[in-house]
Amino acid sequence: MAGMKRHRLLAGLLLALCIWPSAPLQAETRWVPVMLADKGLFHYDPQSVSVSGRISQVRSLMDYKQAQQSVEGKSYLSTINDIQINCKSREARIMHTRYFSEARGTGLEVRSEGMIRDWLAIQPETVIDRIAKRVC
Repeated sequence: MAGMKRHRLLAGLLLALCIWPSAPLQAETRWVPVMLADKGLFHYDPQSVSVSGRISQVRSLMDYKQAQQSVEGKSYLSTINDIQINCKSREARIMHTRYFSEARGTGLEVRSEGMIRDWLAIQPETVIDRIAKRVC
């Protein structure tokens, strides 16, 4: 009887260890560093990449070294951008930006901007160039 209780307890603990940490670990490892800049570190999320014809869509993250200020005067430490990249013409545009109070796109969402900006040529050796090389 004691052996069965111990077996069930062990099975329950193993199940909990297999299930519980999986979501936080996935969230922690999805951002891949792309470029270190003066203001901070750029990442992209390879799991967010989708392709429709010649257009790739991807999510990028900027972690700032120091707190930044929104137009409303609120502090933020990271931004997440939804970006479209035209792989054939080598152009890109930001579709949406969210500002977060903490690093890695966590904490409170301080601001959100839905936008469609003009297509701009991708300049060599920029963050967008490095992301485009990985998703196109």
